[in-house]
Amino acid sequence: MGDDTLRIHRGGGWTGTGPAEGAGTRNISFPMEEDVARGFRVATIAASPGPAGDFDDDGDIDGADFLRWQRGESTHGLTDSDLDSWKSGFGVVSLAAASMPVPESMPYGTLLLAAIVGLRCQAEADRLATA
Repeated sequence: MGDDTLRIHRGGGWTGTGPAEGAGTRNISFPMEEDVARGFRVATIAASPGPAGDFDDDGDIDGADFLRWQRGESTHGLTDSDLDSWKSGFGVVSLAAASMPVPESMPYGTLLLAAIVGLRCQAEADRLATA
């Protein structure tokens, strides 16, 4: 198993072995082998790398990645190839982050208009009832 693999065994409870650092920030596949007769399960979670130039593994290539490169914390240290990877991918966002829904603002104008019309209708109904 490589450095980006987490092997999980189940024999009464789930435990993890292997380096799991950064597993929450990467795309993971979850193949499952199961031996139901023995009540034993083995799952291998393999982390797939993010886009080239994403040195902080947050799914996008931005200024934080450039700072990592400047400090020598990129994939191959302070190299021109890592800088080129960052340059070519700058501004790229992972598909998962790009497909997140954007919350819409409440249509306060429509809500206010509906309240005014409702109050106006109620006032007109009260006026007709007393006439």
